[in-house]
Amino acid sequence: METEINNQNQNQQYVIFELDKEEYAVSILEVKEVIKFSEITPVPQSSPWLSGILNLRGKIIPVLNLEKYFHFSRKTHEAPQRILVIEDEKNTLFGILVDQVDEVLKVNQDQIKPAPKVVTNKISTDFVKGVIVMDKPKERILLILDLKKILNEKEAQGLEKKLQTQ
Repeated sequence: METEINNQNQNQQYVIFELDKEEYAVSILEVKEVIKFSEITPVPQSSPWLSGILNLRGKIIPVLNLEKYFHFSRKTHEAPQRILVIEDEKNTLFGILVDQVDEVLKVNQDQIKPAPKVVTNKISTDFVKGVIVMDKPKERILLILDLKKILNEKEAQGLEKKLQTQ
């Protein structure tokens, strides 16, 4: 019985999503919900990585474009189909545009490796919490992103002021 409880504590769940045919992971604890892409209202004179704002059941939330935030160009012509709604430590909600959400994956702690100092990926290591290495049922390597770090305090305050003046 005790072994069973310990094994359960070692498993964590991650939401696996795609951006331009590349898979990424984010802790399910960071994801408030996943919604279908809907109309986003642009915010004039905002950062290029801010796609705009969205009315989510009466709450106005900013929607961010990771591709523009990390300065990478799209290899495919697929448009984002989903928005991950993330809640940060201050209970601030924001959306992240993703092409699709593939699955919720249960990962054993021993499958998570530290993020290498140099990642040959498109995303800065400052935003990578670790790497999931899987060999079954197929070999996969997934970067675990720390999406809460994207809206740092300074950017969040500036964005909040901008939204209030609109």
